[in-house]
Amino acid sequence: MKKLLIALLIAVAAVAVITPKIMGSQYQKQLTDVVNAINATPPYHATIVKSKNGWFGSQTTLQIEVDLKKVDPSLANELKKSDFKSELTLQAHYGPVIMDKGFKLALFSFDGQIQGDDLRNSIKWDKNTPLFSLSGLQTLGGKLTFQDTIAPFTATLPSESKSNVIFGGYQGHGSWANHHLTYDSKLDHASIQDTSTLEVKGLTTTLNFEGDLNDLTSGGLKNSDMTIKMAELRVDPLFTAKGLVFQANSQLNKANQVGNLALKTNINQLDYQDENVSDFSMDVTLNQLNNQFFKDYVAFNQQLDPKNTADRTQAMTHFMHDHIGEFFKTTPELVINNVKGTLPNGKFNAQFDGHLTNPHDKMTFEQLSQPDYWLANANVSTAINADKALVKALAEFAIEDQLADNPNIHSLTTQEYNQLVSHQADVLIKQAMDQGAVVTKDGMYHLDISVKQGKALLNGKPSTLLDGQN
Repeated sequence: MKKLLIALLIAVAAVAVITPKIMGSQYQKQLTDVVNAINATPPYHATIVKSKNGWFGSQTTLQIEVDLKKVDPSLANELKKSDFKSELTLQAHYGPVIMDKGFKLALFSFDGQIQGDDLRNSIKWDKNTPLFSLSGLQTLGGKLTFQDTIAPFTATLPSESKSNVIFGGYQGHGSWANHHLTYDSKLDHASIQDTSTLEVKGLTTTLNFEGDLNDLTSGGLKNSDMTIKMAELRVDPLFTAKGLVFQANSQLNKANQVGNLALKTNINQLDYQDENVSDFSMDVTLNQLNNQFFKDYVAFNQQLDPKNTADRTQAMTHFMHDHIGEFFKTTPELVINNVKGTLPNGKFNAQFDGHLTNPHDKMTFEQLSQPDYWLANANVSTAINADKALVKALAEFAIEDQLADNPNIHSLTTQEYNQLVSHQADVLIKQAMDQGAVVTKDGMYHLDISVKQGKALLNGKPSTLLDGQN
């Protein structure tokens, strides 16, 4: 019995000594894969500049570089820098026994920091805190969990306007297992102030992604969904929006490389100058998208010189000339529905559906601007509903715009002017109803237009709307 126990202890000790080397090799391979994935995603670039490997762990220094000219040439000019460089130091501990995060069984754990001391001349943050921190652990089952943070900071951009930046700190956490990535993050507050102000409060993001590293960094559509929420977005003096939710979902059939993209927007309250909209929503769906077109576009765009705007514009025009048929090959469809909101004078809702009747891989760039082509090859339908008081207010706005250049209105009193505007608006609405352009439905004004094979229906009746167009 004693010999068996001794043999068992020796076996356990041998595993504990030998296994870290095996797990260290796996960590190094994954680190190399991550670096390669970063380098395949312009404008980012990563280089392993220093590495010290041990039996039970390692320390690696990565140089992280962002080509600001490819992100935004104007931003590069404003910051007077062509790129951003900093070093990320990674400390790894190899399993199966991880002690740095408490006693845990895992393949490996890691902690990384960007101290960012070279940036302290332009960015101000807590002297005892790294600018960026990253930590994670991969379980014996292969699940990777991680957390990242960016410290709160303030900065003044070296531009003519001397823009002031306030960043309230960022926290994120996620996991990756069985080709499924989840990631959640939050930012309490951030603002940029110069001649105007951009301010974000209560920003959160949620990401779900299916695929491997190559799928994540490759161009084109992916199987993923993302939700972005903001408690408040203010662009002063233009608008203030509260309770914003943006959702994006993309689905890709890897067999035929055709995918769909769905975008949803919800805004609780939007104040634009003297106007306001509440409970606004809009859903946009793009179906039957040719993924090869988007992959070609990303690859082509990456090779262009970001500094030469004129050349980029010309090059992209040539790209569209050469690839427009590729985009329409799969008969893409655009659907806009659940468009609704509430204005001070009433509610409105609308929807739209448009698609080509057959594949058009031979379409030319010139045909995009030819109405005859679309009338012959596209099916379109749209429906709009609005409260009567809202339509009346819009009609009055149109009449006021027409009367603005009329010198005779200056002799009218305010009461006479308002009566004139109201009367003319009623006449305009009645004319539209007499012509069948507007009907009443469920107590609201309703407009329904559909076009199929070059023939138009207006509120369900044949219309001469397109006469002379084909």
